[in-house]
Amino acid sequence: MNRERIKENTKKEIDQLFDSIENLEKKAERVSGEASRQVESKIQDLKTEKRRLSAYFTEMKESSEENWENAKSSLEKSMNSFQEGINELKSFVTS
Repeated sequence: MNRERIKENTKKEIDQLFDSIENLEKKAERVSGEASRQVESKIQDLKTEKRRLSAYFTEMKESSEENWENAKSSLEKSMNSFQEGINELKSFVTS
């Protein structure tokens, strides 16, 4: 797969991840008690990871041929971490 196709597909995946966090934030408003504090903490963690993920995506898009694989690898790790965070948040807001 060529770089442009990878960039396009990755952008779509990132947009879906970001949509997931927005949807979960709305659901999180219904959580109360101790779970509410944990949910808020997880949301803040995800917002931090979201900024990191955006930066890695920009880095990948602008990377030279020599740095492409490293930038892509960093982005993939960040995407996986973000997805794990979303899954954790889902366990709070869907239980």
